[in-house]
Amino acid sequence: MKNLENYQQLEVLDLSQNHIEDISNIAFYQNLWKVDLSFNKITCLDGLTPFIALGCLNLSHNQVSWSELLKIRHIQILDLMLFGNPNLEKEKLYRIHLIDSLPNVWMLDGKLVTGMSFSHD
Repeated sequence: MKNLENYQQLEVLDLSQNHIEDISNIAFYQNLWKVDLSFNKITCLDGLTPFIALGCLNLSHNQVSWSELLKIRHIQILDLMLFGNPNLEKEKLYRIHLIDSLPNVWMLDGKLVTGMSFSHD
């Protein structure tokens, strides 16, 4: 994520499939609305903590853990993609646990979060 200093007003950032491990300086782009970080090697979400809201955040196919997800709990996210993270998918009730952990997410893995999402059936 180097040499992007001239693009502070970016609203869409697609860094998918780049073997990225470190997203610590992503907060430099305060106007981001759509962020695709899929198919990387991301384990730490500290770089996302300054954000208040994001329209779309794709973290699918990374190495994100449950403890890291709690760091983005405060962010209003309209559409969050997390599938393909082996550390998360080990959980038997993956979707229910995610919805409980991230109360400000409207869509999770392409499906609307509703009251029915909390059903254990």
